[in-house]
Amino acid sequence: MTILITGGTGTLGRPTVGLLANAGHNMRVLSRTSGSGRVVGDLSNGAGLTEALTGVDTVLHLATTASGKDVAQTRLLIDACRATGVTHLVYISIVGVDAVPYPYYRAKLACERVIESSGIPCTILRATQ
Repeated sequence: MTILITGGTGTLGRPTVGLLANAGHNMRVLSRTSGSGRVVGDLSNGAGLTEALTGVDTVLHLATTASGKDVAQTRLLIDACRATGVTHLVYISIVGVDAVPYPYYRAKLACERVIESSGIPCTILRATQ
């Protein structure tokens, strides 16, 4: 099984990538910049997503922004997942996104809904901050 991790160079992503690597998982990290273990792609415009997802079974979607672009980026990711045959998507969300009216939380909830309605089998984990 091959896992693609979005947001793998971020605050949550770096330790997650380390744990998955130590456990021996076959993975790729999506990044806008090249580097060891990375595949170049951009969630903002979809560039490189098809190539990055080719041969991937599961996506661990950790990428997030504070700018409200998350929903559009998640839609682009979902479209690319469908096109390449990804069989599972795991999304990290936040406890309370359905109850707390912060704009960031609303965006996370909207991403959850996009993922749930995608038809791709998914796991949504609402973690505490």
